[in-house]
Amino acid sequence: MKLATIIIGCLLISGGLFAQQDEHLSDVRTFQTFYRDAVVAGGMYGEGGLSFANFTGGSTLGLGVQGGYPLSPQFEMGAGVSFLSFNPDNGDGSSGISDVRVSGIYNFVPSPSKISGGGYITLPVGSEDIGQGDLDFGFFGAIRHPLSDGLVLTGTVGLDFVEVTTFEFNQSTGNFDESSDYESSLFLGAGLINQLNAQLHLVGEFVLESEGDYSLLSGGLDYKMQSGSRLRGGLGIGLGDGAPDFILLASFLHFFN
Repeated sequence: MKLATIIIGCLLISGGLFAQQDEHLSDVRTFQTFYRDAVVAGGMYGEGGLSFANFTGGSTLGLGVQGGYPLSPQFEMGAGVSFLSFNPDNGDGSSGISDVRVSGIYNFVPSPSKISGGGYITLPVGSEDIGQGDLDFGFFGAIRHPLSDGLVLTGTVGLDFVEVTTFEFNQSTGNFDESSDYESSLFLGAGLINQLNAQLHLVGEFVLESEGDYSLLSGGLDYKMQSGSRLRGGLGIGLGDGAPDFILLASFLHFFN
């Protein structure tokens, strides 16, 4: 009887702990839509990570940092930058700093579905050797909806405007004239976050971009350490010609609050 009482008590306590948790699992960040998600952090955070992507004809290795700070309980600003190295199967590789991405998100509806909107802009400070140096921007709307205890649906829809540089031969001068224009691209993302236990979460996502034949299916694990920091890792499989054949992700996310 004493053993049964202890077991029942432990189950009630653990059930209470899970019930007290945020039903939107807001401290679990998505991988592909990190800055296009519906959540606003409760305090300042920073993440450092590695990525490896394999394409037809080469591969890229990235070392990046990103972070965010809530200016209010509803509004968050974030920024990120990476060091990228491109290694083609044939020829010499190149490396350099990426453009700096600055984003903002505002939470309009806190519950039962968390609904937010925001935008981003890339500051063209990156190296042109790796295809950077463009002023891109975009807008998005996002939702998180709890389906059940420990299971949350995520969704994102956005419109990106990507700067494209073209070169046209000028017969009068005998040189190539450089010009820039913008192409629009529809962004769609959907995912599920499943709480496996108090520390471990499974994050599955699918992202589609209308321009460039880009689509990527990914799965990742988010592990909460005793300090509150999180170890994150994921694998993505490209389903379109514009996406990598596969991508590996690993990062360390720390909340300062």
